[in-house]
Amino acid sequence: SNSLGSKMGVDMLTGLAPVVVRKRSIQQIEQAQTLEKQLLKCRSRWLVHPQAPAKLGWDVFLSTLICYSALVVPYRVFMFVAATGPVRYFEIAIDFIFMFDVGLNFRTAFYDESGKLVVSRRLIAKRYVRTWFVIDLVSSLPLELFIAGSEGESDLEMEPGVLSPRIIQLLRMLRLVRLLKLARLLKLGKILTKAQEEGWVNPSTLELAKLIIYLMFMVHLSGCLWHYCAVVSPEDDNWLLHVGQEDQSAMHKYFLSIYWALTTMSTIGYGDIVARNRVEYWAAIIAMLIGASIFGVVIGGMTDLVDNLDPEGSRTRERMAEVKEYLWERSFSKDLQKAIVNYYMHYLNEFSDIGEE
Repeated sequence: SNSLGSKMGVDMLTGLAPVVVRKRSIQQIEQAQTLEKQLLKCRSRWLVHPQAPAKLGWDVFLSTLICYSALVVPYRVFMFVAATGPVRYFEIAIDFIFMFDVGLNFRTAFYDESGKLVVSRRLIAKRYVRTWFVIDLVSSLPLELFIAGSEGESDLEMEPGVLSPRIIQLLRMLRLVRLLKLARLLKLGKILTKAQEEGWVNPSTLELAKLIIYLMFMVHLSGCLWHYCAVVSPEDDNWLLHVGQEDQSAMHKYFLSIYWALTTMSTIGYGDIVARNRVEYWAAIIAMLIGASIFGVVIGGMTDLVDNLDPEGSRTRERMAEVKEYLWERSFSKDLQKAIVNYYMHYLNEFSDIGEE
């Protein structure tokens, strides 16, 4: 009777398969038709649909520029490296691209809380001004044009006696204004959140990518700040002088700074590069506190996310573990255990998706 019941259950699930497939096909067709109508409606009003393929490509393009800015801005500000030649014009062009995106957001429709597409220009502008407008505007200002005169003084700042201490301090404070561009990282978080909501990529893969990006940025920022502490410290001794690398190139000193950041934030600390004054001591303390928290969270999060990359496989393994534990507790024979495990594995692999529907 047990084998008959199992056969009837398998036959019933097999019969449900075409129904489930047909239901999915109908839903996909209806969603595609609705999206096409919304796209036409936005085009007739000269608006951008939030799910349009072109908007997706634009967001990916902006994400690439944001990652570039997150790497370059701390390097230029804290390593005292000015952009020259074509690279300078390219970075100015990036600012204007983000300014264009500010205007584009005033023409991008959105879904309200009920899931209805809003195409009213007044409501679109009102929502954008209340949410992301200030952050986008501040991070998109072409500061390269306003501080162009100070960029040529980078080498003079590093030469003692050429400029007065007050002028050097003003130049350095003016350069710190460029850190406002790091507010673009908030926009990257917005784009990643949208990608997760729209289901563009696997949520677990996206979370793993966010953790890796966050970790790499913190190491990069800590390393650049470590170099900055050595340069701006009012005391005569610093870590650069201690290791005899003060006359090396900016890229070489950057690698040393990143090496220190990694060993410090991961709590390894080889001791070859150490703090030599109060500013550097405080920087090292903060880096260790942040590093201990970040590495613990990131490593733990990565472990969970790797398991979630294959949620169906994870559920199957959990169910199989329960079956095996039950068979072991009931002292079934080895042959019967093997037969039951094989049957249950086949059942889960063939009918798990249908069962979830």
